Amino acid sequence: MAYEDRRGDQLGEGGDDLGGVHPGGVRATGGCGDPGGLPGAAADRAEAVVRGTMGDLVRQVKLGEPQHGWFPSLSGESPDQPPFLVQHVVELRDLLLHDSPARRARTTQWIPTAEEIPTAAAFANLVTAEEEASRAAAADGPLPQRLALLGDAHLAGLEQLRVDVVRLVGEIGFAGTGNTISAPDWVVRAVGDHLAGRGRQLWDALSALKDEPERLQRQLDAQGVSYVVEVEPIARESLGAARGAVDAGRALADYLCGGGRLKRRFPSPVQRDAQGFLALVQVNGRSPDVLAHVVAAVERLEAEVAVVQLAAAWADRSVEVPIGRLPVTLSDLADKAQLLDKIKQLADLRARVSTMLAPTGLSTEFPDPTGLIEVLDAVPAARRRLRHERAWGETEELHRWVQAAAGSPKGCPELATLLRAIPPRDTDGYRTGLEELARAEAERHDAMRLAHLTEQLRTVHPALLELLQRTAAEPVWDQRLPELAAAWAWSKARDFVMRSRTATRERELLDEFTRVEDELKLVTQRLAGTEALLACLDRMTDAHARALRAYRDHMTKVGAGTGKRVRAFQSAARAAMEKAKGAVPAWVVPLPNLLDNLAVERDSFDVVIVDEASQVGMEHLFLLWLAPRVIVVGDDKQCTPGEARMGQQDRIFESLPRYLGAADEEIRMIFTPKSNLYGLLSARSGKDAVIRLREHFRCVPEIINWSSNQFYGAGGVPGLIPLRERTAADLEPLKVVTVTGAFTEGRNATLRNPVEAEMIADELTRCVNDPRYTAKTFGVVVLQGRGQVRLLEHELNARLTPEQRVERKVRVGVPADFQGDERDVIFLSMVVANPPRAQRAIMAQQSYNVAASRAKDQMWLFTSVRAGELKPDDLRWSLLDYMQDPPSTYGRSLELDEVSDTRPCAPFESLFEQRVFREIRGRGYHVVPQYPVGSRRLDLLVVGDGGRLAVECDGHRWHTSVEQVASDARRDRELHRMRWEVLRIRESEFEFDRDRALAPLWTALRARGIEPFQDPGDSVTPWEPVELVEMDEDEDHEDDEEEGSSETDDKETGSADQGHGMRGELR
Repeated sequence: MAYEDRRGDQLGEGGDDLGGVHPGGVRATGGCGDPGGLPGAAADRAEAVVRGTMGDLVRQVKLGEPQHGWFPSLSGESPDQPPFLVQHVVELRDLLLHDSPARRARTTQWIPTAEEIPTAAAFANLVTAEEEASRAAAADGPLPQRLALLGDAHLAGLEQLRVDVVRLVGEIGFAGTGNTISAPDWVVRAVGDHLAGRGRQLWDALSALKDEPERLQRQLDAQGVSYVVEVEPIARESLGAARGAVDAGRALADYLCGGGRLKRRFPSPVQRDAQGFLALVQVNGRSPDVLAHVVAAVERLEAEVAVVQLAAAWADRSVEVPIGRLPVTLSDLADKAQLLDKIKQLADLRARVSTMLAPTGLSTEFPDPTGLIEVLDAVPAARRRLRHERAWGETEELHRWVQAAAGSPKGCPELATLLRAIPPRDTDGYRTGLEELARAEAERHDAMRLAHLTEQLRTVHPALLELLQRTAAEPVWDQRLPELAAAWAWSKARDFVMRSRTATRERELLDEFTRVEDELKLVTQRLAGTEALLACLDRMTDAHARALRAYRDHMTKVGAGTGKRVRAFQSAARAAMEKAKGAVPAWVVPLPNLLDNLAVERDSFDVVIVDEASQVGMEHLFLLWLAPRVIVVGDDKQCTPGEARMGQQDRIFESLPRYLGAADEEIRMIFTPKSNLYGLLSARSGKDAVIRLREHFRCVPEIINWSSNQFYGAGGVPGLIPLRERTAADLEPLKVVTVTGAFTEGRNATLRNPVEAEMIADELTRCVNDPRYTAKTFGVVVLQGRGQVRLLEHELNARLTPEQRVERKVRVGVPADFQGDERDVIFLSMVVANPPRAQRAIMAQQSYNVAASRAKDQMWLFTSVRAGELKPDDLRWSLLDYMQDPPSTYGRSLELDEVSDTRPCAPFESLFEQRVFREIRGRGYHVVPQYPVGSRRLDLLVVGDGGRLAVECDGHRWHTSVEQVASDARRDRELHRMRWEVLRIRESEFEFDRDRALAPLWTALRARGIEPFQDPGDSVTPWEPVELVEMDEDEDHEDDEEEGSSETDDKETGSADQGHGMRGELR
């Protein structure tokens, strides 16, 4: 037995019981983590997780606070479940309770393990073997002592050889003492020759023939009893002739096998040569004459000859073999061959014994088996002697090993007990020493286990370890430990909730994203302009450049359009432009100037876009000739061309059948003075050719909402979507001035109201000089009669300098003059001073729609009549009533008692929305739920004088998946492009801490100047649009004659208005 010094290994051992921390992916559901690679850990650990959406997690965290609030916080890298078994923490607590300095000292001591030191039974066996071997060795002679020099391995081999020698000696016929009992003389002689190494050649020659008798016997047995073969006796002296007869018989068999046959007369040479063979044998009582008989005779004769030969060979070694019947003789020869083979095996064993005994110096001459067996009989005694020496040596080695261990500085004190028990072979004392070592090992294991579990828990959760070490003796752990997995899951959920509260960071990122997106938009615009210019320059040829310079030169000479050579220069400019046309990819030309610059040729362009097409009459149908594809932008709710510009209508209607007789009637009647290009193409377009644009970019909502509801709305739903937002610093959007003492002069087109005109001029002058209106532009729209326009021009010119009018773009006109135009501030002049006839005709609707949608920031209405003096179906009454008491821009705000926080209420989509609504409404804000924006709806809209703020409530059911979050982000970007500011409130943040979740909302509302207020739009009798009906042509004309048309025979301005959101259709 070898005793290795493994003290260093023992001090560092320890199992991975708590397992490594498995950093599984943090999931909102709080799913299971990996058990740390512990066998059976997954099966033994009960699943304890907090599952659900973020809102569910927050609620469960708050509910679990009283029970699990003691659990120290986890880090974000911690796995979802504790990477250890709860029973190991229970074990750690028990080890802490029984810890002591003496037990901790065991970790520095070396204590032999059960595998390193013999057990008490093994030590007792050593002592017993030592005593028994000592007694046996005293009774043995010198021969075992000599044999013991060979060692146990060689002696074991000799002992096995002894068994084989004794067996062979008995089988040969020798007794245990070596005296022969039944062995023949030749056997004794053969044994002596083989043991002494004499006459080996002769005996070996016989051994070489040992298989012949059996072969011959098998050959004869194969003949069975089919043949009776008789052979003449063969003497030893006639063996040669007999062998020749065998060869002749074989030749004869081959001859017969080849088709030959025996003949009495004229025999073949083979037959003649076989006469001697045929004379020696008979088969079934006669000479063989067929192949089968010849073969049987040959085999029998061969056996007879071989037996005589074998007997002669044995006779050469003086061993007589009686020759009688062939089977008997073959059996005798086989027995002698077997005995000879065993003698040979005995000789081989004697040689092996001699080789193994050579190191001992003993004589290896064995004339008979007696001496060989005597030597081999001493082998057991030699092995007993070796066992004694080995037992004594192992005991002494154990004594030296324990002595060295006990003397080591790290050796445990219990080794002294073993050291005292080994020299006197005290088995009871040795057993006592082992028991003390076992107790010491258990203490060391507990100390090592405590250190290991402590380190593992420190790696996984140091704060939990510190708490356990400090309070392990407290009884509360009896309730905590069974719920440890649940407490871990709760703490993990709490950590996840705390780390996921990134609403502030998300808002910062959103601001950064908006800034970057704005920069990207600006860069994209610059890049597009630069690339367009580059493409234009690349496409431009020298001929194009010369033509453009020539065009500029000719147009300069045209000047104001007067002079004798104007037409010539205009023609030359048009010719130059025709040559330069290919260099300009896109042309923007006012319609009145189009024919002055371009020749009307079919398909001159790829696409023609006609803006304000509702003001383009039938006289401009040539625009359809210029390109194979035409896009018209217009609005049938705005002003259309006047009828008088094309002459007598009767003559035009009478000529329609003559010029358009081939067209169907419904098509023919489109081409009238009342038609316009937008109406024509709208009527003739397919179902998918009209695109309605509802977004309005110009006016603040308070201004555009009158047109949106009065002309575009349906079923109480506004028709337009205002995208501008009014802030607290903006002007008051609607102002009504009632003029007293007013009167009118003239009638129809010359109708005017001097008092109202003076008041408008005075107010506009004050606004121009008011710092609040710095850089604002102004326009005055007269709702009836051009006489008022001329009067206002006079009054304004008297108050404002030409430079001021140019700087502030002050313009005065009727609604048709302003179509396609806009100003920051618009003054509306109602003109009439006495109760007028109701204005409700189509042309009046178009005029009022245009007039009320030109102001971007502020619209003034000057009226010399009161609302009660107007008819309820008059557009004047509708506009005045709206501006005096405008309804809420975004809708009604529900009261607190109308919205519950525990049961669903319409139109809210979730209880979370209702709870947020109650928090905001409770502070006095005007809150509109489910406000529609295009095809979408905003959860909550907070409205005030300072503007608006959209609030999206991200509930846990609809805003948790990656796809939903991405959809929300895309939706917010779309709303941002539509100038909506959206603030999102997470349900989880709201549930966790309402004050903190809503703090950004209060900040955003204050920053935008949105304060709590009672919306005046929440009146008892809110404004509603008047019902409009289409009037026939005669009534329409009658109104125009009576009160003065608001139309003009002037040409359309042709100005483009790319930001006008009231162009209802696009083709």
